[in-house]
Amino acid sequence: MTVDQTLADRLREEDRDRYLTALFAPAGLRPALHALYGFNLDIARIAVLVSEPMIGEIRLAWWREAIEGIYTGSVRHHEVIEALAPVIARHDLPQAAFERMIDARTAELEAVPFASLAELEEYAGASAAPLMDLAARVLGWQAPETLVTAAGATWALAGNLRAVGFHAGSGKVMLPRDLLLAHGIDAHDLVEGRAGADVRAVVKLVADRAEELLRAFRAEARTIPPAARPAFLPVALAAADLRTLAAVEYDPFAPALTAPRPTRLAGLMWRGLRGW
Repeated sequence: MTVDQTLADRLREEDRDRYLTALFAPAGLRPALHALYGFNLDIARIAVLVSEPMIGEIRLAWWREAIEGIYTGSVRHHEVIEALAPVIARHDLPQAAFERMIDARTAELEAVPFASLAELEEYAGASAAPLMDLAARVLGWQAPETLVTAAGATWALAGNLRAVGFHAGSGKVMLPRDLLLAHGIDAHDLVEGRAGADVRAVVKLVADRAEELLRAFRAEARTIPPAARPAFLPVALAAADLRTLAAVEYDPFAPALTAPRPTRLAGLMWRGLRGW
C-alpha cells in the first residue's frame, strides 16, 4: 500500500468530510490534499489523545520542529512529513500557514480556553483558514485573505457547535466563558450535563456569528475559480450543519447533530458542479 493510500484510508475513517471534498479535485492533485489533510488530522487529534496539556505541548512542538525541518532540508521520518515535503516544494507553500495551524491547536489543550466569542472566532479562523488557503494554492489559486478567513471560521465554528456534546464528554468546554456566564451557566455544569436549556441561547449566539461569516464568504465566493472549489467545499457542509442546528432549536446535544449524514456527498456534488 502506498503512503497516499494509507493517508486516504485514514481520512476516510477519521475525517470523512475532508476526504469527500478531496474527491472533487483532479486525481493528480488528491495526494497533495491528502498530505495536507493528514497533517491537520494529526495535529487536531492531539488534544483528544493526551491527558495532560504539557504532553500536548510537547507533541505540538514536535510538529513545529518537523515542519521547520522540511523548510531547512531535514525531513523527519514520518509518513505525513515525508508526504508533505514534496508538496510544499512543488507548490511553494508558506511555512507560516502550518505554524499558525499548530499554534491554534494549543488552545484545545485547555479545559475552557475561550474568554469571549471574539477569541473563539480567532481560534476558528486560525485552525481552519490556513488549511483552506494551502489547499487552494495546491489547486492553483491564491485566495483573498477575507474569503479564506470567512470560510475557515464558518467551518470551524459550525464544527465546534456540532461537537459540544463530544467536548463535554471529554471534560472540555469550547463555548465562550462570557456568554456562558451571561446565561448563568457554569462550565462544570455543562461538562456534567446540568447546563439545562439556557445553553441553547449561547449556541444560537455562536451560530448567528457563523451565519454572518457564511454570508460574507458567499459574497466573495463567485470569485473562486472552478479548479479551486474543492478547497472550499467544507463550507457547504458547515452550512448544512448550521441548518440542522436551527432545526433542533440549537440544542447541542440533539442526536441529529451526530447522526449519519448520507446526503452530504450529494450536497457536495451539487456545490462542485454548480459553484457558489
